[in-house]
Amino acid sequence: MFSKDSDPVLNILLVEDNEHDRLAFRRALKKSHVIHQITEVERAESALKLLEDDISRFNIAVIDYQLPGMNGMELCSVIRRRHLPLPLVMQTGTGSEQLAVIALKSGVDDYIVKDSDHNYLRALPACLSRVVQNHSHRLARQRDENALRASEAKYRSLIDAAMEGVWVIDPEARTSLINGSMANMLGYSVEEMIGRPIFQFIPGFDRADAERYLARLRQGRTCRHDFSFQRRDGSTLWSIVSATPIFSENGWFDGTLVMVTDISNLKLTEEVLQNKDAVLRARDEFLTNLNHEFRTPLNGIIGMATLTMETDLDPTQREYLEIIKSSADSLLTLFTDLLDFSNIESGKIDPAPRPFHFHNLIATWRNEAALPARQKGLDLVFDIQPGVPDELMGNYHRLEQVIRILVENAVKFTNHGKIVLSVNVTSCQGNKINFLFTVSDTGIGIAQDKLETIFAPFIQSDSSYTRKHGGLGLGLSLASRLAMLMGGRIWAESRQGLGSTFYFSVGLDRPEKGTTAGIAPEPTSPENKGTFPAAPPALDNQSKLHILLAEDNPVNQQLVVLLLERQGHTVKVAQNGAEALAILDKEHLVLAGPPIDLVLMDIQMPELNGLDATRIIREREGRIGGHLPIVALTAHNTNGDREQCQDAGMDGFVPKPINTRELFRVMAEVIPAETKPKAKHEPADVIYKISKVTATGNCPVHDRESFLTRVCGHPQFAMEVIEVFFKEMPENLADILQAVNRGDTSELQQKAHRIKGMLGNVSAIASHKAACRLEDIARQGDLTQAEEAFAALEKELSRLAQVLKEFLRQECSPQGI
Repeated sequence: MFSKDSDPVLNILLVEDNEHDRLAFRRALKKSHVIHQITEVERAESALKLLEDDISRFNIAVIDYQLPGMNGMELCSVIRRRHLPLPLVMQTGTGSEQLAVIALKSGVDDYIVKDSDHNYLRALPACLSRVVQNHSHRLARQRDENALRASEAKYRSLIDAAMEGVWVIDPEARTSLINGSMANMLGYSVEEMIGRPIFQFIPGFDRADAERYLARLRQGRTCRHDFSFQRRDGSTLWSIVSATPIFSENGWFDGTLVMVTDISNLKLTEEVLQNKDAVLRARDEFLTNLNHEFRTPLNGIIGMATLTMETDLDPTQREYLEIIKSSADSLLTLFTDLLDFSNIESGKIDPAPRPFHFHNLIATWRNEAALPARQKGLDLVFDIQPGVPDELMGNYHRLEQVIRILVENAVKFTNHGKIVLSVNVTSCQGNKINFLFTVSDTGIGIAQDKLETIFAPFIQSDSSYTRKHGGLGLGLSLASRLAMLMGGRIWAESRQGLGSTFYFSVGLDRPEKGTTAGIAPEPTSPENKGTFPAAPPALDNQSKLHILLAEDNPVNQQLVVLLLERQGHTVKVAQNGAEALAILDKEHLVLAGPPIDLVLMDIQMPELNGLDATRIIREREGRIGGHLPIVALTAHNTNGDREQCQDAGMDGFVPKPINTRELFRVMAEVIPAETKPKAKHEPADVIYKISKVTATGNCPVHDRESFLTRVCGHPQFAMEVIEVFFKEMPENLADILQAVNRGDTSELQQKAHRIKGMLGNVSAIASHKAACRLEDIARQGDLTQAEEAFAALEKELSRLAQVLKEFLRQECSPQGI
């Protein structure tokens, strides 16, 4: 009730067309002693005009239901639609429950029914007072809510703007509020985080530890420490966490405010600085990249010099080219040694020992080692003593590398006479066989006071030898460290001017029966001592292997299938790793053992790549037994690529463009002995027609000799490979152009890599180089030069097409090869 002492004047707008009712209304308020002021109007339109002109004049409006024109109900609806903040009371002489409900829905705050005796007027003052007070309270509550919302919005904006993570959790450790920074740190959206327990993001969560942690917070203790969370992708978020308890006004524990600072980069930096292995791996990666960057142009220099030397030259020109090739060979050897030395320094572990044939090891480089010796007029003698076994278990490549270094070192420092490589068995203990390799020369010799230092890196016995013979002094140091890695040792005896003898002792194991790789050559005897096959024997044509080829490039498919079928093998082709698995599943090859004897697996394929497909096969074999030989086919040929293939479970590695003899050699190594036929002499090498490299401009278009070698000198094979190339190339070129136009770097890199393999199969040079450039541009992600590189590729392909057509005319006619 409004009182005279404490309440303000009640300003009332009365909308009533009946004069008698207006008079009764005034009398009722006067008797109630309410301080009031009444403004009377008879029509709804007049009331609206007053309210819109100045609604602040009134505290309440009392509206009769029956009005001329717009009735009272309609007037209330209009007032509410126009958001005029005024409490409304409806009065009517025809009251009903239905009408009251409609009135309240129209926005009326209260409803009074007029009776003929005017008894309703006694309740009128109290009704008006109650409505006004309720309205005032509602407005105050609304102001408080608006202020609270504004405060929350300001608080929320401050939280969202914070660089640190803000995480508020309720007493049950569930997320009640989180800012964008914290959600982003974990890899989620804010909406995804609300309601989730914080313990879901703690690796190795232990409930007992969590309860102890929460107990400290309930006691009012603030905690600050290093902490790790698990991101959505499974990686670790290293952070500094500050947790502060939140208490309600009555002192109840109401949750925790967690401030999170991401220190993952600092943690990574700390680990790198503290982890010597990580530093060595970074150095190794740098040297690998450096070696690749030097090897690429050096291979071009060596290849072009070799090809030019096969043309008609005068003696002076030939001498100059020999110097160029010799210098490039030396540089290539130096970088290779440097990389190997770095691998040893970084503690890189070599692959596990595998079975191999000792005579194959000697044969792989015998002719190559003899060439520089013959050029210097030296005799190179291989003295393999009786009793030296052929089937052994060890690190084939490292053993071959040590022997090679010792022989090449002897050739390097010997100007006349001979070099003798002797191999003896010094003792046998069970399956362990101890070997002694001896390399003797008639060279310049080494002074006695220098013998202790020649195995140190970057040191030669006399600096004048470096100026005369070249080299960094890494070879012997590398050989010594490789020997130690294999559990052996190297030492030397020498007299200056009278030659040197280097000794290499190492223990090798006999392999278990049935695990030997390759095909054993004829037994070595005193009569054929020192004579070996020119190269590792390939699988015999009578093997009739069933081979699965997983390869998505049609040109590569054609090349490999024709190559294998000419050797008598049957081949099934899968377009990707998933299709390869489907073929194996369909025929129960993995579950029930061969008919498939071997899988040749490309690495980069759509849907499922070769590495993942191999892992799936190996995982199955781990459950059900068996082992299906798998050989990688890839255009990537670095140590890292080989290690990836080995880690995935592959048995062999053949780089692209595919070298026929290398493919058969690796196949011979990985096929189990029981799969192969009896040993048989390898057919004589095919005699290839040697032609000049067709060249236009600064870069050769096509290496005819290499291509003839790749197709084994077979004209029909060559013609089929070229025809497939011409059929597939336009579509692949169109795909590359679309990727360039769309700016799709991923698609461009994939398509350029694919076309690069096709060009390698036909021994293209200039266009292969252009495709490599386009692939590198896509890999770097900057396509500003992509159109120019594509135009260069198109130009080189046009030149290549003319050369290949001429090749078909000359070499694949009945008068050809």
